This record gives sequence, structure tokens and C-alpha cells, in this order.
Amino acid sequence: MVADMVREVSALVLDFGNVITLPPDEGAFDRMAELLTGGDSRAADFRAAEFRAAYAASRSEYDRGALSAHEYWRLVGKSLGREPSSGETEKLRALDVAAWFRFDPAMVGWLSAIRPSVRRLALLSNINDDGVEALRRMAPWLGIFDLLVLSCEHKVVKPDAAIFGILVDRLGVEPGDCLFVDDIAANVEGARAAGLNAHRYEGLAGLQAELGERYRLVR
Repeated sequence: MVADMVREVSALVLDFGNVITLPPDEGAFDRMAELLTGGDSRAADFRAAEFRAAYAASRSEYDRGALSAHEYWRLVGKSLGREPSSGETEKLRALDVAAWFRFDPAMVGWLSAIRPSVRRLALLSNINDDGVEALRRMAPWLGIFDLLVLSCEHKVVKPDAAIFGILVDRLGVEPGDCLFVDDIAANVEGARAAGLNAHRYEGLAGLQAELGERYRLVR
């Protein structure tokens, strides 16, 4: 690609789940499903379909901060015909965090290496209160980011244009100065609609190639 088609970006913005983390632990999802099905012989079917549908149905509202953890898990259980007890809810919350919080050491190392090359580095995530607590507790490298925009703290989730507005306002940059990286197509399209450059993440090698061919990080 010719040099004049390479766009300079002064702000790199990354999603959290499936970008900074490895894919979720399927074993943790299995244990959540088993707990909510109460040992039902159809547990495998629930894991494959009903549980995942129930888990996803209210997730955006949970990540938006509109539901507490207990309200969210009550809704998940109710849709499966089994409302969890308080003790079961605590187990579900712990398993949920365990499923998602598997940091990718290659990505964390790469971010540390490129940090001096970009003016602003931000994290933009749809994440609930339990996830925020775990992030601040479990990620000692979190300080490499200039800004964290976490959905439950702003009561808005991607791909709503409002969350991208919050991001650029707090970064103090123009939307076109940002490169946003997310694994979900709808979020990538939402960022583009808000004027940001965006890359759909399918692995670190692909992101590095994109930065070498289409974008250049600048201070």
C-alpha cells in the first residue's frame, strides 16, 4: 500500500473480552449450566442452547449497569425454570469472572511494547460491576491505559453512539484520530458510524498487519 494511504492515528482503543483476553473458559460455562440445571439430565442441551440463550438475553442490561448481579442471575435462572439461591448466585458470579478473565500474555506484552509509540491508549469495554472489580484487582498492567471507559459506569453499551462520544470527549481527540479494536462486528460498525477507524480483531497478528499496512501509530 502506498505511503499516502496509510492513516496516522494518535489514539489506540481496545475492547477487553476476546481482545485482551483469551477466549472464555468453556469449562466455567459448563459448570454454570450444571448449577442452574440442578443436575437435570438435559444439562448438555442447556449448555448448548438454552443456557447460552438465557445468559445472553439480559447481558447488555447487566453490562449497562441496569441490573445488579443478583437481578441478572435471577433472570437467567428464571428463564431456565430454576431461580438460584443466594449461595448459588455467588458461585455463578465467581464462575462468570473465571470464564472471562484469562489474559492473553502476548497481547499484554505487545501493548506494553507499543505504549511509547502512541499518544493515547484506552480500554473501551461492555462490562458489569463484577467485571470491573475483577479488572482492577487482577490486572496489574492496567496503568498502561490513559483512559478506561467501562459501560456499567456510564449506563451505556457498545455499539450505542453515545459510548463512542464519551470515549473521544475524554480522550480529547477527534474520532478520526482513533483506531478502535473489537472482536464483534456490530461494535466495529458502530465505531465506524461514529467516525472512528475500526478493526475487527481476529488475532494479534492480524492487528499488527493492519497497523503496518493501513495505520501508523503516532505520538
